[in-house]
Amino acid sequence: MPQAMCQDVTCPKLDTCHGEGYCSSETGECVYPLLSDNSTCSEAGQSGTCVDGSCKLLPLNGASRRRLSDKQSESEWHQARRVSQLAHLSNEKLELSPYERMHLKKLNSKKSDQVTKYAQSVTENRRINRELQESMGLSPAPEYTTCPLPGQDPSEKCPAAHIVGCMDNTAINFNSKATSNGDCCYAPDRYVRVDMTESIFRENFWTMSVDGQMLGLGMPVVGQNEICVPADACVKVTVYDESCDGFGVGGGGLTVNSAFHDGTQLHKISDTSGDFECSKNIHFGDCPVEGCTYSSAINFNAEAGVDDGTCEYANCKADEKAVVVKIKLDEKPEETDWKITDANGYTLVDSSEFQHFYHGPQTTHFYCFPEDKCLYYLIKDAGGDGLSANGHYEVLYGRPGQFDVAAAGSEFEWIRAHFIGGAGDCKR
Repeated sequence: MPQAMCQDVTCPKLDTCHGEGYCSSETGECVYPLLSDNSTCSEAGQSGTCVDGSCKLLPLNGASRRRLSDKQSESEWHQARRVSQLAHLSNEKLELSPYERMHLKKLNSKKSDQVTKYAQSVTENRRINRELQESMGLSPAPEYTTCPLPGQDPSEKCPAAHIVGCMDNTAINFNSKATSNGDCCYAPDRYVRVDMTESIFRENFWTMSVDGQMLGLGMPVVGQNEICVPADACVKVTVYDESCDGFGVGGGGLTVNSAFHDGTQLHKISDTSGDFECSKNIHFGDCPVEGCTYSSAINFNAEAGVDDGTCEYANCKADEKAVVVKIKLDEKPEETDWKITDANGYTLVDSSEFQHFYHGPQTTHFYCFPEDKCLYYLIKDAGGDGLSANGHYEVLYGRPGQFDVAAAGSEFEWIRAHFIGGAGDCKR
């Protein structure tokens, strides 16, 4: 009987000051022996020693306290920035903090399990139906298929359905597989078509606009998911994912095709990438540059003609000044990292600790520091050839709206250091 009580009992880990649990044959409950006093333990990443079964944290030295404080401040700043980003869905790829990345990974894992269970349930239902039909002496029913498929006319059987499409081989949207003539688009106009396969979670949708006018969710001019407009018109297709994980989990995908004839040759462009988070923009034609148009913002884009609502502002205290780091990485982003240090060489910000959480080659970061603190910017390249012509960095320093360029460039070898700012007695 005692063995039966513990047969199916698994004792999980309790904490760092208790030993591995075992099942009591008397009560059937888990028992955790205490570790001896002064045994090493940890709590929330901080070291300590065990005393009477509890972890007593060791006092931090000055450097450790500063580093912990800096980490906490950086985490809070990234959380605030994330809230600002989630207020709109204009970024193609949002920047996630380590905590958010961990949370998203768990979400994706859970969704992957749902996909697996969904597939298993479909297979199991088919098996049960097949066995039931066989036991009743019935012939197996054919797989159910929805008719008509997108782009097809109604018919009794999908294999015999007519594919609607442009059958004129002089048109830029000629479809060689079409069996029923549809609308055609001719040069010099531009043809854009959107095809989306929904994921099993039904969390995706897309919009299309022409010259800033929203044409609805897949209901523009020519057909359900296609348009024919002047080649210089600005066509913007935006695809959204409500779970902010693109088409990475749950299947589905999006294909956006564009074609236009410049008088000499036919140009075809196709975008099939599903690697984005909350939203993704695809532009065709003569489109204005989108970005932050307010000069007082840290991510002000002087080339932007249309404000996209992404402006961010440095909110520092009265006795603080901001450091804004703008960096565009080159073809080898893994080779470049940078730091902000104080006069003693202590690292205040290290890009290697969060760079892999940011998508895209160009990012903007800002931090607030006491105005009398001596600050230095160091940029390193593991390849020893700095940034190529496609990369560039710029560091601004000052009060919000009154920034001065403290450092900028791209050409260096292994490392380059810049004095950013601080008190008058700082070493330059």
